[in-house]
Amino acid sequence: MIDSLRRVDDDGQVWVLCLSDETYDALLVLDRTGVTPIRLSDFEQANPQVAAVRDERSIAEYYFTTTPWLVRYVTRIASELEWVTYLDADLWFFASPRPIYDELVSSSVGIIPHRFPSAQSWRLRYGTYNVGWVSFRTDDAGTACADWWAARCLEWCGDKPDNGRFADQGYLDGFETATDRVHVIENAGADVAPWNLRSHRTTRQDSNGVLVDGQPLIFFHFHGITRNVKRYYFNHASYGAKTTSTVRDGIYLPYLTALRRVEREVSSMLPKEGSIARRSLGGSDFGTLRRGVLRRVASLRRDF
Repeated sequence: MIDSLRRVDDDGQVWVLCLSDETYDALLVLDRTGVTPIRLSDFEQANPQVAAVRDERSIAEYYFTTTPWLVRYVTRIASELEWVTYLDADLWFFASPRPIYDELVSSSVGIIPHRFPSAQSWRLRYGTYNVGWVSFRTDDAGTACADWWAARCLEWCGDKPDNGRFADQGYLDGFETATDRVHVIENAGADVAPWNLRSHRTTRQDSNGVLVDGQPLIFFHFHGITRNVKRYYFNHASYGAKTTSTVRDGIYLPYLTALRRVEREVSSMLPKEGSIARRSLGGSDFGTLRRGVLRRVASLRRDF
């Protein structure tokens, strides 16, 4: 994700909350320009109220709890920035995100809807909006909204839908409770994903580009990819989405090629398989790093 962002737009600073020491150490060795790893213990020391609920929640629920607190943490240490945007790490950028910020010129908060097709409307119990991209301007309205979100996640951050709540994501529906300066991002090329492919028409622009409803694909959310030895799998069937040649060759193939390249780059930095506790994150040593950096994966999110 970070490499793809640098390829299309090299101006943004990136902070990574490292959920394992192995991830933190690997990112230090990688030494990507403009990337600042945050050790979990340092984050918890700065946010003791978050650390206090760790033993009360599952691993997944605790990770979800940290999301808005990471936004607040970065806002405090980099107050000179105009925007702080939370990104899931299973995104990959095909074009500059600047058109998204152009939409936000008169707003303080930016959120992206799931855009479920009507046949999948039952999925709205997981939230109208997807937490993969959430932007906050560092003004009073944006800060107030981030603070409201953080307080709600501290109160409850369960991994199952509950009367409109769901993890860190369901609360996005209530952002207008905190501020009237929320903008719902309309660009069809933002946060394209398995769950909304049926809602869009994807075509090849040329040998290097994909259009979504006639607009350039900005980033795709690679939810649900699993790996077995040397093969990768993705499940579009549960969303009723077709894997066309454009989707396969124009979207997934470039991402998996880049993912494989990074796997080779980091494999020598990580403990050998079995030397630390693992969860179901695939069959390579890269799974250890992904546990820290790719904080939201199918095995942790279940449906989302």
